[in-house]
Amino acid sequence: MRLPADILNALRSPGLRVAAMLMIALAALPLAPQTAQAQASISAEDLARFKLRVSDGKRLFEMGKYRASIEQFEAARDIYDHSRLLFNIAQSYKAMNACAQARAMFDRYLAVPDIDPKMRQHATSLREELADSCVEEGTLQVHCTPKNATLTLTQLTPDGAREAAQPASCPLDSKLRVGRYELRAQAPGFVPSAQQIEVRRDETQSLRLTLEAEPRLLDPELEEVLIYSTIGVGAATVVAGFISDYTAVSRLDELHQAQRAQDARAVAELRDQADTASTRSAILYGVGGVILAGGVTWKIIQMSANSEGDTRAHARQTGADSAKAGAQFSVDIGLNNISTRLDW
Repeated sequence: MRLPADILNALRSPGLRVAAMLMIALAALPLAPQTAQAQASISAEDLARFKLRVSDGKRLFEMGKYRASIEQFEAARDIYDHSRLLFNIAQSYKAMNACAQARAMFDRYLAVPDIDPKMRQHATSLREELADSCVEEGTLQVHCTPKNATLTLTQLTPDGAREAAQPASCPLDSKLRVGRYELRAQAPGFVPSAQQIEVRRDETQSLRLTLEAEPRLLDPELEEVLIYSTIGVGAATVVAGFISDYTAVSRLDELHQAQRAQDARAVAELRDQADTASTRSAILYGVGGVILAGGVTWKIIQMSANSEGDTRAHARQTGADSAKAGAQFSVDIGLNNISTRLDW
């Protein structure tokens, strides 16, 4: 069935920039009887509407308004269902990263028999590019309490497998591939949390995570007071032992005088006092040393725990920054590969 001359001339109109792309054997294009009859009886008014819809669709595509361009192409199909409209709709879906819809429209176009071989090759190539360049994304925003919490995102595949975990920092505002993720949050002194989230195409999910504080026997401020109190008591006990030793040494002259005077009673008393002072000093030194060492050890353990938490947080922050940089590079490359030409 041949197309009427007015439709053929309209499709070749320079204003629509379709002459080069429509140099195909349209007369040989197989059409259903009902469609052919509708084409044969198309009015001049419908033809003008068809041209306007196609022109508006191309203009909207070039403006980046892909959804609106699809609406115009679909409206044009209601007037005259030409296979090239399927191709343009597929291109619009591809440009807006609607991967599933783009694949479906390319498949419908490629299923049309007797399309131009070059167009078939071109559409096949674009269909194959979708696997690499077309990425469906959604936005995930996460706010945390405490603010220094670190995050880990693990994508879950449909078969239940887990992909490599991606470190991130809080607050998070990032684009992610569509799919299900496990989100973990943790911070020093707080109970870690985990939950599953679903990232949907072109949607923004905002989450607010509040971690529960780990149960502790002592309040951090009280613990700090006790640590320094213990160190102080230990130091004071050692000093007391030193004073006891100094007092015993200061009685040495009295012992010498008693020995020269051959005062056996005084010598015995002074020796007893010296032994008592020595024993007292040893006890004070021992007890004070243990208390002081315990306080210092307690403080070191506290500082090590805090430092380890800060180190983990810094490591995750560094990893998150690197991951973001890599993701940005990948997105940039992907965008450069997306064709923005609208072939008709």
